[in-house]
Amino acid sequence: MMYGSTKWLIAFDVDGTLLERPRSSWKLIHELLGTLDKAKRYPIMYMRGEISYDEWAKLEASLWRGIEYEWLKERVIREIKLRDGCKELFQEIRKRNSDCIFISAGLGIIVYEVAKMLGVNEVYTNELVVDKNGRITGDVIVRVSFKGKEDILRRIAIQRGIPKSRIIAIGDSESDIGMFRAAGTSIVVNPENERVVRYADYVVHSNSLRPLISILRSIMQE
Repeated sequence: MMYGSTKWLIAFDVDGTLLERPRSSWKLIHELLGTLDKAKRYPIMYMRGEISYDEWAKLEASLWRGIEYEWLKERVIREIKLRDGCKELFQEIRKRNSDCIFISAGLGIIVYEVAKMLGVNEVYTNELVVDKNGRITGDVIVRVSFKGKEDILRRIAIQRGIPKSRIIAIGDSESDIGMFRAAGTSIVVNPENERVVRYADYVVHSNSLRPLISILRSIMQE
């Protein structure tokens, strides 16, 4: 496909953007397993530059070593709550000439389930490693780092010949800023702080995703 494609590329964050709960895959699992207090120091170490993102992720996952993955997955799925209007939003997107992808620094244990609910087939996220007995090893495969979304989105767009003007990025947090830079249009939903707002073309303050339907219709008018 050459540049000048009429196809749109829509990239979504998941935790906090499409989901009322959880706001964070990582935090939810810590809450369910009672490991939140032990994990609190790891993001501080990362922000100080004392550890890399991969090291941070693996330190957090190490707290879940030995947990049966399917048992945890069942508990996690019960906690997932899509935002109001989410399914209607994706029905609208399916009517358009678009590729829809999820780029999440969360965890596949949640993100893949949300993708299944919404009919999205392309997901970029992080994976807990599971041994042959179905237990979490304490390791994690990092595919999407805190600052890694921009490179992923740019690479996909280049591979498909989709120009920046036809890319829409939708998120809520500082981890989405890189994705916003790679997109022609950026939409922030219930932003976590004012720094995120500075990178957004549209700002939505609502517990419902229905306002996004009219925004996307306006942007994607052929």
